[in-house]
Amino acid sequence: MGIFMQLKQLGKPIAIGNTAHIYRYKEGIVKLFHSYLPADVASYEGGKQQIVHAKGLAVPEIWEITTVESQPALVMSYAEGKPLGELILENESSLAHVEQYFEIFVEQQLLLHQIDGEPLELMDEKLTNQLHRATLLEDKVKETLLDQLQRMKYRKVICHGDLHPHNMLLADQQVTIIDWVDATAGDLRADVYRTYLLIAGHSVQMAELYVQLYCGKSKLTREEIFQWAAIVAGARLAEHHSPEEAVRLLDIVKHWI
Repeated sequence: MGIFMQLKQLGKPIAIGNTAHIYRYKEGIVKLFHSYLPADVASYEGGKQQIVHAKGLAVPEIWEITTVESQPALVMSYAEGKPLGELILENESSLAHVEQYFEIFVEQQLLLHQIDGEPLELMDEKLTNQLHRATLLEDKVKETLLDQLQRMKYRKVICHGDLHPHNMLLADQQVTIIDWVDATAGDLRADVYRTYLLIAGHSVQMAELYVQLYCGKSKLTREEIFQWAAIVAGARLAEHHSPEEAVRLLDIVKHWI
């Protein structure tokens, strides 16, 4: 496609995330990654998004993996809709509305979990790397978690890896899932626990509603999902987080190890 653009062409961002600014560009968007990130960040995320798009999932189509004035960038189709997270917060006082939005969320996640995950990055390799980088974990704890991970048996399905209601857009009953950088071929139970962990960081009540709905629709038990609690929480310690979040994650590891 050979799209060439300059930063001044992009105007003001329509959204700002932890790793990138999002700009409207013609009929699509540009996801411009921060300059301090690795040079291959766009190809890493874009490659994963191309894989899941090719499997027929409702995700933005990647048009170009490029750079804008030396910054890694993705050019992709524009996804209509409002984040489910915003809709949930706007209707927080209505349990019926909140549950309705979480029903949509869970149904979409269940669809992912029915699809073969290859050739995405393998979940166990990603988690192993994260656990090795989690400097707040004691060596003996790391060894225990790595041993637990090695013993896990599962079918490798598409796992988003960072699925929370703000990464799912809703427009006229059409859902689009965004931000695929953490996607892996892995165990759906770990993916569900990761989602629970992210939601619980903001509201334990909503996280409990989420996992209750997922268990009800999937026939999984809470116990099966929480087998992954210590591993997933420990791996999350490799990411950037507040001191308060680090304490929460360490407490989870200690409780479930």
